[in-house]
Amino acid sequence: SSTYLSQREIEVVEYIAQGLTAGQVAEKMCLSVHTINTHRKNIFKKLGVNSTTELVRFAMKAAII
Repeated sequence: SSTYLSQREIEVVEYIAQGLTAGQVAEKMCLSVHTINTHRKNIFKKLGVNSTTELVRFAMKAAII
């Protein structure tokens, strides 16, 4: 469930779901691309998803987005 995700991670999920690249997300959040990729990796692991498509589908089901 989304309770496992930090507020920051939820924000990253929202941007990814909008189709933004890691670079664009990094710019919006004033973080490095490396940090965004780390968040992404952690999110994938926490939610047990393997692709952006699965991530977005999960986020929609869980009403994160």
